[in-house]
Amino acid sequence: MKPTWVMRAILPAAFAWGLFAEIVARRHGQVTTHAGASGWASATELLAGSGLMAAGFLTWRRRPALPVGPLVLAAGFAWFAPDLVGWEGGPAIVRSIGMAVAGLWLALLVHAFLVFPHRRLPSLAAHTLVVAVYAETALVDAGRALFRNPYDAVDCWDNCTANSFLVHDSPNGAHALDWIDLRVAILLAAAVIALATWRFAVATAPARRLLMPILMAGAAVTLVHATHAIAVLHTPLETPSGRTFVTIFIVQALAVSTVALMLTWELIRGHRARRAVEQLVTELAQAPEPGSLQAMLARATGDPSLEIVYRLLETDEYVDGRGRSVSGSQSSPTRAVTPIVRDGRRVALLAHDSVALSHTFQYEIGAAVRIAIENERLRASALAQLNELRASRARIVAMSDNVRQSLERDLHDGAQQRLVALSFGMRVARTELGEDADGTVVEALAEAAQALDGALRAVREVANGLFPTALTNAGLAYAIEELAELALIRVEVEALPDRRFPPPVEAAAYGVIREAVENATLHAGAPSVWVSAVWREGAVIVEAADDGVGGAKPDRGVGLLDVADRVGALGGRFGLTSPVGGGTRIQAEIPCA
Repeated sequence: MKPTWVMRAILPAAFAWGLFAEIVARRHGQVTTHAGASGWASATELLAGSGLMAAGFLTWRRRPALPVGPLVLAAGFAWFAPDLVGWEGGPAIVRSIGMAVAGLWLALLVHAFLVFPHRRLPSLAAHTLVVAVYAETALVDAGRALFRNPYDAVDCWDNCTANSFLVHDSPNGAHALDWIDLRVAILLAAAVIALATWRFAVATAPARRLLMPILMAGAAVTLVHATHAIAVLHTPLETPSGRTFVTIFIVQALAVSTVALMLTWELIRGHRARRAVEQLVTELAQAPEPGSLQAMLARATGDPSLEIVYRLLETDEYVDGRGRSVSGSQSSPTRAVTPIVRDGRRVALLAHDSVALSHTFQYEIGAAVRIAIENERLRASALAQLNELRASRARIVAMSDNVRQSLERDLHDGAQQRLVALSFGMRVARTELGEDADGTVVEALAEAAQALDGALRAVREVANGLFPTALTNAGLAYAIEELAELALIRVEVEALPDRRFPPPVEAAAYGVIREAVENATLHAGAPSVWVSAVWREGAVIVEAADDGVGGAKPDRGVGLLDVADRVGALGGRFGLTSPVGGGTRIQAEIPCA
């Protein structure tokens, strides 16, 4: 908020007002205010009122959108009103105004307690209580101004001569208002304490750290006010210099001072949080890992629940710091969603505790942090594109597997069965021709049957599929053992997993080992090959090595390109090396949560 001459004048005027009230309270003559009873009472009253006005003014300057600042500032002004009521020799209208607003400071503070740190009251119960406090204060103060004649008040001790607003003298009405006011003060303390306890109980851990000082101070103020009401009920004739009432007044002033102190501490805490956020620039200059900005901001602001989602300007979708698609954050009673805007564009959403961080947080972070958020958004956008590319590769591999499996089923159920029937028919025909048949015909049938058997074997090889049935039914370890038994060269199995994995992971791991065995058999001229598959730290690690002399041929068998695509589609890593001494070494790491 830009300082104007009005804002510059408020704080000096507030302190001048407090000093004037203390001068009135400490005048010579009959004591008509609690502040005038002793130096301690006067000092604590000045400390409380000045503290409220200073804390309210600073809060208003720092967070102009929040109502807490103006409420506390107004409460500080109203705090000194009782001194005007007891101003002997002062203008009657001033004393009457003081009497009309003397109880307003408590209503304003209760409103500030319950609304902090929001722009609006956070619950229906808080709204109801604030409305009830203002209504009771207005009823009692207005009723006293209109119907209380100080001359007829038996318990008068502050203003016993003047009431400029009196329209009808009603001692019974004034007594009824006093009866209501004292009992409402007791009920108010119980309601504020109960509401503060409930609010603390349902708050999150960061919110509790923020709310506890203010709620405790507010509860203390209303509790001391209720103690004063109990003392008046016990001793109806209140005296401003009585030890009991002066002690209660000093304690109440100290409790009010605590409110100002806690509010000031909150400003200091908020300033330290902003400084901590600004100091992130040093850490951000070291190119942190993707997604680490969220953890840094959470640590700097003291809100571990803080989350950042970044907007993709091309699609208007949201992703996290690692480029993973997420839904836009939704607000709730305990969670707030603050947009982060840069150059007029919404670049991110900040989901945070609705109490721990104010809605003005986006205006309080520095330009350097905004740049960091924009950089993180660009990186998240690139990662989102990379994730989409990987997902696309996975979809392509899955689609090709589905097409292949469909073709295998069609061959098994269609062409293979027809070829088997045709082969059986040719054998029957050859048998029926007998030994006296023409040799040319018999020879032709034999050649046709032989060719048909070759075609049937070829169809069966395709129909049996790229991956054996054992892989689907028994798992990766059993399929590797079967492959080792059927291989044309010696296959040394060094390690096998003792658990099942998702089908795409098992298929990719098996494909790596099968390609390694086929490469060693057909191209490397190796007498043996060593294979292993283990599960380690959330991934399947597959290794295969042979001692052949040839290199890997990516255009035969399953194909290294197909194997690498399968591993890459699952977000894994594939590597192939040819040691100086000969042979081929294949390594693959396939993520498997």
